[in-house]
This record gives sequence, structure tokens and C-alpha cells, in this order.
Amino acid sequence: KLVRWYDRLGSTSFGTFMCNSVASRLGSPGFEAALERWCELLSNDGDSDHACFAVIFAQGSFVMRITDRQGFEERIIEQFDQLGRSPRALRTFVKKTMARSSTA
Repeated sequence: KLVRWYDRLGSTSFGTFMCNSVASRLGSPGFEAALERWCELLSNDGDSDHACFAVIFAQGSFVMRITDRQGFEERIIEQFDQLGRSPRALRTFVKKTMARSSTA
């Protein structure tokens, strides 16, 4: 599984993506499905913004909530729509939101 994500993301984005919370959940069918959905959501004409994907999933609190909290993913998708489906804007939103929630 790691090799597949390394090949897909490239060395720079993979290094960002592979935080402890991601590594511990790889292999979980629900988490793997969420990774696929988000890789697809953050794509632009089939060309995924791997850097934004990696940064978003490097947020441990995001990773923990994506499959554990009911309605979390739907709220993030709604926010993504409000941000004009911009991967960079979503990356900034997630970093700020997750940083606040982890210190609260």
C-alpha cells in the first residue's frame, strides 16, 4: 500500500502525507476509500494537486475525524464547495481549523 501511494504522490508529497496517523490507518477499508475520494476531489481534470492532498492528510486531527466523526466529511465537502473547489483554499482552511481544534 505504501508503494502505491508513493508512486501516486511522488517523494515530496508522500513525505508530507505519511504522518503517523495516516500510516496507522492504511489498510482500513473505510480510510482507504476516504483517501481515494479525496484524491479524486482534489483533482483538476484528472491531475490531482498532490501537495494539497498531502498537507490536508498530514493534519492528524483531520485524519482521525474523516472516518470517525459522522458528518465531518460532508461538512468539509460543503466547505470545499464554498471555497470554489480550490484545493489550495481548502488546504489553508483545514490547516487553520485543525490547528484550532487540536489546541481547544
